[in-house]
Amino acid sequence: MKKEHMQVLHDELIKIDLKRTLVSGIKVSIIWMLVFAAWFWLFWLSADTAFFATLIIVLGAAVLTPFLIIIIDSIIKLIKTSKGNFKVDTDHLINGDGLVGTVGAIDADFLVNPRYTWITLCFGKYKPFKFKKRNFFYKWSEAYKMDGYSLLNSSAPGDKFYIVSFNGKTPQMIYNAKMFDYKAEQE
Repeated sequence: MKKEHMQVLHDELIKIDLKRTLVSGIKVSIIWMLVFAAWFWLFWLSADTAFFATLIIVLGAAVLTPFLIIIIDSIIKLIKTSKGNFKVDTDHLINGDGLVGTVGAIDADFLVNPRYTWITLCFGKYKPFKFKKRNFFYKWSEAYKMDGYSLLNSSAPGDKFYIVSFNGKTPQMIYNAKMFDYKAEQE
């Protein structure tokens, strides 16, 4: 792809993507926490013995704790994002599931509703990047706004990607170097 058709990518645009993704995850976790909390509260109200009431409280805490951990982790990442404490590195896309000619593995979580399909892109140095068909990427970009399948279809084994991470292992956001030209901001 010619350089003049590439979108210039810089830290402020990466911050927009990271914040949108993290805030979305927080909202979903809060909604699920409220649903489960209401459900456990109704069971607790209907418990006829102290044993069942205690069991419901313990189960409720066990179910709600992972959502709370996700929320706390996302808030920490939001703070890091605001301060620019993320790493941008490059890596190349490899086959997702080991089959020749495939880019990513596609798994249906819910067979009745394909919009919940998880797509996995695997890289050489980084952990796999998982996303859903219904996810949207690069909403700020006039030329390259895309959904999950468009991201998958625009990627090929061997493509160079800019990988954004906090810990240097797990991709938080990816950008195909065919479409984006990253310009690190000077200190």
